[in-house]
Amino acid sequence: MTDPIVDYWLGGTTSLNKNTFRWDSTGELVPMGVPFWFPGQPDFAPDEERSLSLSKTGYFADEEEHIKQKFICQLL
Repeated sequence: MTDPIVDYWLGGTTSLNKNTFRWDSTGELVPMGVPFWFPGQPDFAPDEERSLSLSKTGYFADEEEHIKQKFICQLL
């Protein structure tokens, strides 16, 4: 069976002004543009796209928060 979940939640969300993303763990700004983001991303639309994900293409993308995603853990 193929796993339908292909994106990974990276622990970042959009800010209130919706033109930046911040890491949830530190509050630091997520780098924007090339080489991190898929071309045309983030598009900040529709209003539900507030979650930062790593897409199957290997680039960042904004995603709707209610969509189920896998996650990546960091060992401390």
